[in-house]
Amino acid sequence: MAMTADRPTIGLPEVYLTPAQVAEQLPGVTENALAIWRHRRQGPPFCRLGRTVVYPLEPLKAWVASHTFPGGSRGR
Repeated sequence: MAMTADRPTIGLPEVYLTPAQVAEQLPGVTENALAIWRHRRQGPPFCRLGRTVVYPLEPLKAWVASHTFPGGSRGR
């Protein structure tokens, strides 16, 4: 646990997105798809805070980057 001058912090990411916000930002991804992925332990990293699901922004960006493929021909 890190300490600031007046209070302890645990280093949590500062920005979280709701499933609706993630679905809005990722073309072709719906809130339902995110729910299915969570159930199957697939998809982007998420946190469950009580009954609320949120996606930390930086790990979400890393997940998207890891699913980016180079362009080019398909060997035709």
